[in-house]
Amino acid sequence: MPTLSIAVVHNRPLLAPGHPEAAAERGVMDSVALFSDVLCAAGHSVRTVSVGEDLRELEALRAGPLPDAVINLCESFAGLAEGEPWVASWLEAAGLGYTGSPPECLALARHKARTKLLLRGAGLPTPDFFWIRPGAALPEREIAEALRAGPLIVKPAGEDASLGLEQKSVVTDLPALRRQVEVVAERFGEVLIERFLPGREFNAAIVGLDEVQVLPLAEIVFDRSEPGRWPIVSYDAKWHPESAECRATPPRCPADVDAPLARRIEDLARRAFEACGCRDYARIDLRVDAAGQPWILEVNANPDLGPDAGFDRTLEVAGIRFQDFAVRLAQAAAGRARGRRAPVAPLRLKPRRSGPPATLRGLRRDDLDPLVDILARTEFFREDEVAVGREVLKRRSATVNGRATSPSWPSARAGPPASPRTAWCRSPTPPTTSTGSRWTRRCRAQGWAASSSSAPSAW
Repeated sequence: MPTLSIAVVHNRPLLAPGHPEAAAERGVMDSVALFSDVLCAAGHSVRTVSVGEDLRELEALRAGPLPDAVINLCESFAGLAEGEPWVASWLEAAGLGYTGSPPECLALARHKARTKLLLRGAGLPTPDFFWIRPGAALPEREIAEALRAGPLIVKPAGEDASLGLEQKSVVTDLPALRRQVEVVAERFGEVLIERFLPGREFNAAIVGLDEVQVLPLAEIVFDRSEPGRWPIVSYDAKWHPESAECRATPPRCPADVDAPLARRIEDLARRAFEACGCRDYARIDLRVDAAGQPWILEVNANPDLGPDAGFDRTLEVAGIRFQDFAVRLAQAAAGRARGRRAPVAPLRLKPRRSGPPATLRGLRRDDLDPLVDILARTEFFREDEVAVGREVLKRRSATVNGRATSPSWPSARAGPPASPRTAWCRSPTPPTTSTGSRWTRRCRAQGWAASSSSAPSAW
């Protein structure tokens, strides 16, 4: 196995130690240490790159000898959670091969409400929810109706790592919901209100290198002995191991789950991974309702990979050494870098040259051959269609009283032509009289508006 030059890129913790969210932010450093140790032990050359409040560290990375692979552990940029995909975008633009999901997936999965909309569009089950944007009024009538059916849980719409989750997050009446929405909105912005499922909670860790593989399922075994405690993984449960909340949420891996339910969970997790465009690894969190139906809570496209995190434990249960996993990730990233074209030089605009102003005129007979040549060179049309185009152009260019008439192609606002055999596209290219032409098929493939009397109006 060749020795690789590897850069472990991570966000620099910026919060003061006493900040309530400092523990979540500093958690990335455990992952940095773990990856650095195991990759060095495997014989690779490793350096760490700490990304702070600007791009200087990344620019320095590109200025020196380029790494063969980048382990991307960034969970934020300049202290902003929504900046998580920005570093991946920079790595993509720089032509560097990096691990983890691409920026479009990271941006989507970071936002719980948009992810749920996509899951529903893909036919995957996710609990009913309300998405509350800053300054928007609460749909109190609909929320009151939802509360009559059972508790709701209030979460930040754009955070992970259990940020903003506490026992007060689960509400059973409208006044409590109003208070919690106000707290979350003031602190985090957009709010997700979701139907609360009090059943079993499972974590499905996925490795998506050569193929998408669901690792052994893990379950959060909630201690339900204390009255009034909601079975949730709160921020304290996740980040404060000395807390009662943490002691009440021990994980079990492998989960004690019957085979049919396990297969349903694994199938949903795999489909969610693929629908969201995840790559390399992810974790899908699900809950099971009283009828035994699993529901997808969220897709974590950039899960914690530290030594005490659930992903590491799941790898161990699956019989996969973390060192082997880390090396395979680096090799996959290095392969992406080698297969990519060299970065494109920035586009430099040239000053416009002065000259005579452009003028518009009607179609002339001497335009016929050049226009037909253009039609043929597009390769959208068959030879017989090009011939039809020539006849149409010939008629359009006929002179009347010594003056050339102007062409009158249907405009985007005019609607389809009256001829029942004419396909119409919102494009400057002239239409043809064949509804089966390559141009029409191109319109459909590109999602452009096209219609004919024999075609569905929904195109």
